[in-house]
Amino acid sequence: MSVATAPHTNGFLSWLAQRWLGVVITLLFTVILIQNIAVVTSVNVTLLWATMSMPMWVLLLVIFLIGTAVGMVFSRNRARKHGK
Repeated sequence: MSVATAPHTNGFLSWLAQRWLGVVITLLFTVILIQNIAVVTSVNVTLLWATMSMPMWVLLLVIFLIGTAVGMVFSRNRARKHGK
């Protein structure tokens, strides 16, 4: 009699296989952010009636954080809907 053993899986590799797109997007964002920190370019942003002036890297960081928060909300809603 032989006992079948489950193949040993690396926890990090299985995590990476599930979230590879998020990791790639985060790495690309990090490169873009670092490139824009070196160039101190101020941009004007108009939101409704308010106009704000901020460095480009701050604007990119804010947009990334908002996108991350929205993605987390949608993934939680989808997981709750499917009963996970």
